[in-house]
Amino acid sequence: MLHGARIGSLIGAIFGLVFFLANSGPLGSPTANILEIVGIVLFLVTVYFGIFNSRDEIDANPPSRDAMRVYGIAVAIEVAALIGGLALIGLVLHAEYLSPMWIGLVVGVHFLPFAKAFGAPIFEILGIAMIAVAIIGALAGAIIDHRLSYWAAIVEGLLLFAAVIFGPIYNARHNAAAAS
Repeated sequence: MLHGARIGSLIGAIFGLVFFLANSGPLGSPTANILEIVGIVLFLVTVYFGIFNSRDEIDANPPSRDAMRVYGIAVAIEVAALIGGLALIGLVLHAEYLSPMWIGLVVGVHFLPFAKAFGAPIFEILGIAMIAVAIIGALAGAIIDHRLSYWAAIVEGLLLFAAVIFGPIYNARHNAAAAS
């Protein structure tokens, strides 16, 4: 049975795969086909090592009410920001290549309050990294080549996979160092 952190890790792995699958198509064949296969393999590796074979302790205690409140508020704001921003990008700006960068930016921002709420400092690193990649990808896509935005979204999928696999190790070390 999956508990708290592992359910969150599974969600992270699924969204890492979504970043790969949703953003590889605009890069054209055969690149898209290769990236889709790579994404699926990385997803399976992430699920195995990051979730089912993880050496982190299973937290049988549910998150606190405050943590769940932060989670609920962050997700509600995330959904509203995604809907509004994607509508603006598609209907007003007609710059669909910016959509993955908006998604990456919003997802990155939504991770920031989780770091403290769940005692998981990896969320702060993940959030900042996703925000930086989204900004760089949007600028590169707008200035150089639209496809760079889709490549940046693939990088964001990699960040999610890495956070699932290495996050528990980082969190444990960081929290142990903070406790001493």
